[in-house]
Amino acid sequence: MTRLLVGLAVLSALATSVASYEAMAAPIKLVPFFSGLASPVLVTSARDGSGRLFVVEQGGVIKVFQPASTSATVFLNITSRVLSPGESRACSASRSIPSSLRIDGSS
Repeated sequence: MTRLLVGLAVLSALATSVASYEAMAAPIKLVPFFSGLASPVLVTSARDGSGRLFVVEQGGVIKVFQPASTSATVFLNITSRVLSPGESRACSASRSIPSSLRIDGSS
């Protein structure tokens, strides 16, 4: 009889925790964080305590977002020096980027 009561208590506790988990689970909602980006490939912080974020776009533009801002200013534009995506020169240029900053982590 004691085993039955303990089993029922454990079962009751499990049912209560599952019900409370379902009540806590909220649907995920995606909210746009930045605007005005074209094919972003990398996001990194300034790492200087300023809170600035740099976004690298595939076409050769690096934009900087200031804290609490959703629009960026152009930090560097090298579109005239970037070939179309997938070209060999663009691929070889990416090898000069430190592996810690690359999205694919290749070396």
